[in-house]
Amino acid sequence: MTVLARVGGTFRTFVRSREFTLARAGVAFTLAALALVALFCTSKLGDATADEAFPAPLPGSQTGERQSDQALQCVAFGPYIGNLDPDFGPHPTPDQIDTLLDALISQTRFRCIMTYGVLNGLDYTFQAAHERGIKVIAIVWLGTDGPTNDASIAAGIQAAQAYPDTIIRLSCGSEFRTRYGVGLDYIIRDCIDRLREAGVTQPITSIDTWWEWCARSWPCQVWDLSADVDWIGVNVFPWWENKYSGLFPCTTAADAAEFHIARLMDVSTRYPGEDVVLTEFGWPAGPDGYSETNQHTGQQCGVASEDNQHLVVEETLAKLDQMGLDGVLFEAFREGDWKTRYEGPVGVFWGICEGASPYTCRSALAQPVGGEARLPDVAGTPAAASDDSVADLGVLAGALAALTAGATTLVGAAWHARRRRQRG
Repeated sequence: MTVLARVGGTFRTFVRSREFTLARAGVAFTLAALALVALFCTSKLGDATADEAFPAPLPGSQTGERQSDQALQCVAFGPYIGNLDPDFGPHPTPDQIDTLLDALISQTRFRCIMTYGVLNGLDYTFQAAHERGIKVIAIVWLGTDGPTNDASIAAGIQAAQAYPDTIIRLSCGSEFRTRYGVGLDYIIRDCIDRLREAGVTQPITSIDTWWEWCARSWPCQVWDLSADVDWIGVNVFPWWENKYSGLFPCTTAADAAEFHIARLMDVSTRYPGEDVVLTEFGWPAGPDGYSETNQHTGQQCGVASEDNQHLVVEETLAKLDQMGLDGVLFEAFREGDWKTRYEGPVGVFWGICEGASPYTCRSALAQPVGGEARLPDVAGTPAAASDDSVADLGVLAGALAALTAGATTLVGAAWHARRRRQRG
């Protein structure tokens, strides 16, 4: 008998045997395992392909266009870094503004900024933003000097009309009432009227603290300026409440995000149906360990630090995003020593990015330098695997282990049964 015939006979005998039935079951289990792997991988590949074709836009995406189901997250842009000084000069040059905007968009997810003033070369910011696809909330800076206000309003009108798709909102003044009291509202109204008379189409407000928009009252009351504006811009800073407020004298960094949202909701409830935006919020990153003392209670509740700034920024942005609310982080870059004239030692520590080259951004909002930008989760950090994905992988691993074990057992049983018959 030839070797080939002998092998053929042995194979026919095995096929008709009970051991072959076991082996065939083992193969079936193995094929089922492979099919499960293929199905899972196809599903995930389909998800990845869909994600590539329809990527989830970032709040304030590269196009800057508002998504219907997402909050627009912006950051305050003040270019007076280093030795620059808004009161005495020198003022930022176009090259400096370009450099800061490039640093901002290369390191963070923000594609929307809020600017402060349109004079002294600051109007170049709108052109630079337009060229980079950045949207702008533009503040026409107001004071008590009439000619300067006239120049600001005229420049604001010119910028709004020149960049109607870049400048998405306007404000006549920033905390004007906080600085000058309740008797000068007519200056704000004059600015609003002149913008409208010039045909400016962007929505207009006057950004101020939540306390001013509550008419300096608690519970919150209506500021009659609301009849003249298209939206309401509210600044909330528990850090300064901790120093100046007798109503809310003690808010820690851990509670700051809740405080931001609570005050925003106070204003929103008082102005039902109005577009209310959190136009400034933040926490100083230094001097490390520094606290303010409340003027009414003597308490010290807020501590400045990098970690606390990170906590406050990330938690607030997460809550705004979850609620579908717009917000503006204060601020992008740590400005120069001139800030200490108004805010003491913390004045130079509000930014999430350094105020000196290479302008490193320290918040977790920052993208890895030199790497691809990753989509953040709602807290702004690079997205981790979701619980569902982890669960999917766990189920898959368990199923594969069970199928593999079953297949191994059956094939092994067939093999050993065959070996026992050969030995017997």
